[in-house]
Amino acid sequence: MSRLNKWHHQSGSSSLYRVNLATIWVFQFKRLWCIHANGSQSTHSPEINNPEHTAHFRAVVGSLLYLANWTRPDICFAVGELSKVLANPGPVHLRAAHRLLRYLKRTSNLGITYSAHRNSAAELNQLWGYCDADWGGDPDSFKSTGGYVCFLNGGAISWKSKRQQSIALSSAEAEFMAASRMAQEVVYLRHLLSQFGYVQELPTVVYEDNKAAISMSENAGLRKRTLFINLQVHFFREKVQNGDLVLTECKSEHNVAGILAKGLRKAIFQFLRGLMMSI
Repeated sequence: MSRLNKWHHQSGSSSLYRVNLATIWVFQFKRLWCIHANGSQSTHSPEINNPEHTAHFRAVVGSLLYLANWTRPDICFAVGELSKVLANPGPVHLRAAHRLLRYLKRTSNLGITYSAHRNSAAELNQLWGYCDADWGGDPDSFKSTGGYVCFLNGGAISWKSKRQQSIALSSAEAEFMAASRMAQEVVYLRHLLSQFGYVQELPTVVYEDNKAAISMSENAGLRKRTLFINLQVHFFREKVQNGDLVLTECKSEHNVAGILAKGLRKAIFQFLRGLMMSI
């Protein structure tokens, strides 16, 4: 195992987290603060004209992206927002990156915990997950951001936050496109687990907070009204009929994937973060 990863075992549970690379993060913190201070005093332009500052901003976002893809799914959405302005970051984006680094410094002890004792949503070694979307959340392109997270034995094992390629005409379409993307991941994970000897006998439960999206997965008559996502409807319904997964309704405040698809209030964010990382 890489020296950057660390497992912690205690009372039948396992926690995976990144070792606190204090020297690297403090260095990034100080450099970013200096850039922000100099930029705010010298210009009111929304963009940074200094190539060195832009290059450093990209390096910081790259480091954050690496961390988000490994053991910190709670920062995926924020890092995705910063990634949109890599070509021309401005002072507001530097402040956002600075704030994210401060958040990581305060929560450097957080990690994903896997435990059979906290596996209340499913049986032992049984896969389940959540999906969500922020309809038209991008103010520039009006595209939606979709997110999903898959769980096994109390902790997240796969997650994704990504802006959708096409514009959804309704919240149901945005949610269903996110569910379709997750269905592909579920099929892959079920096959992978079966190779390890953990055959998924039951359909994988996918929790969704949009009733219309659930109806689209069950009612073939809705295809005419959502023709442009017809292929995704067919794909998802096929997996449901094959017993690979089932879409189940949950409350919006309990949809863990919301942390990957949209900005949330502090209390809700901390609650969903605790569910995702089994804190």
